Amino acid sequence: LTTPMLHHIVMHSNPNLLPNLIPQRCNERGYLEVLCHSYAALLRTAVNDCAVGERKERRKRTILVDCACGVGYPKIQLIRQHLQLLRLDDGCNVVNIHPINGSEDGPLNDRCGAEFVQKNRLPPTIYGASTAKSTNKKLNVGIMKTPYHYMASLDGDADRIVFHYQKHSDGISNNDWLEFRLLDGDKISVLISSFIQEEIRHLQKIFSSNDDNGGKEGKTNASQVKCGIVQTAYANGSSTSYLKNIVKTQ
Repeated sequence: LTTPMLHHIVMHSNPNLLPNLIPQRCNERGYLEVLCHSYAALLRTAVNDCAVGERKERRKRTILVDCACGVGYPKIQLIRQHLQLLRLDDGCNVVNIHPINGSEDGPLNDRCGAEFVQKNRLPPTIYGASTAKSTNKKLNVGIMKTPYHYMASLDGDADRIVFHYQKHSDGISNNDWLEFRLLDGDKISVLISSFIQEEIRHLQKIFSSNDDNGGKEGKTNASQVKCGIVQTAYANGSSTSYLKNIVKTQ
């Protein structure tokens, strides 16, 4: 099990801790159902601007998931299989998930994984046969030196994640001059909270419009919906300031 799976099972094994609306799912399958169905529901909120004939061609993106040669590799495979069963391929926003760096490919967290990527500001080392098998193509073993769309890196027990990608520097097409971009926890929290805040503002406008035509209950309920971010002492101070002053989270 990954650490998030263990947390899920412990929580669901104590139903008194669950909100009434959440059914009890005390196993790995339950974790996969919660995660994948929530992801599918989020995708369905996106505006689908693709014509039917274009859906298989446009915006078909691939994300490589560096599993740090840890326990996350087989679980990412299960997530991919579960998403395929949900038949999300008709939309434009589906992301193809390809795990790399399996548990038998190389040393755990050695020049790969979330901590290596974040501390060194480098793409992970690519290990082993599982990478070629999962992506259905050959990738050079070693540090990636070609641009990739984007990648996620987990740590060994899959309870930490960072996203990153490479691009050519402005005016430079040589692959020896690739610019590394990292989306760490602070940036991820800003992106997620910005999305949630936008949704809350949209709901408040809807309720406010309804209130203009009648009652006050909707406005009261909408104003009670808040978005908050919990940060540790390790958080970047600039991200804290941005969340408070620009995103307006608590």
